[in-house]
This record gives sequence, C-alpha cells and structure tokens, in this order.
Amino acid sequence: MTDKDDHRVAWVREVWRGVEAASERSPKRLPRLVLLLSHQVPLSLSLPDGSVLINQAAISLTYEGVGRLEGDARMAFLLGHELAHLAMDDFWQAEAFAGIQKVPELDLARQKLEQLLS
Repeated sequence: MTDKDDHRVAWVREVWRGVEAASERSPKRLPRLVLLLSHQVPLSLSLPDGSVLINQAAISLTYEGVGRLEGDARMAFLLGHELAHLAMDDFWQAEAFAGIQKVPELDLARQKLEQLLS
C-alpha cells in the first residue's frame, strides 16, 4: 500500500519510525512494517519473520472520527502492541491458525477462532 492508495500511509510510516525506534527488540528479528491494501476487516498482526501487518481497514478505523494527533496516538498504541509481540516472541495467533489450517476436521474450530479474533 502506498501514499497513492491512502494519504494516511505517510502518517502511519511516521508513527512507525518513532514507535519502532523506542521499542525493545528481540535479537532474533528486525521489525518491518507491511501495509496491506485490504479494507474488508481490520487486521494488525505480528509474524515470526519480524513483519508487522496493518491493513487499510485498520488504518481507517484508527483514524476514524478523530484528528490526526489522536489518530497518531491510536496508531502508536496499535503498532507498539504489535512490536511488543515481536519483542516477546509471542505469535500465538499465527501459530493457532497454522495449526488448524492443516486439519479439515477442525474447520468449525477455525471458523470460531476467526470470529473471536475479528
């Protein structure tokens, strides 16, 4: 996702630089921000490779109905939360989905987990 897709991308990248510079780091990975052009369901997720995924729906929700300063504060909280997952090697969401994706008998459990996390 680029500035052409959403003018708030520049804001998010600016907030990312500040929050990432102040965050603790795991020696196992370097954090990187990945912005997804998806506006269906808000998504923010940290992956074991160091990626922090944020989609357009999450950006819209974060900045909805507030000025830029408050939106930036909300985004800082969201990004800080995801960076904390990286620092603590906490990837239970990704592991839970990966574990149940492979077993067709767990389709109902996967659906319930997707509802819970959304």
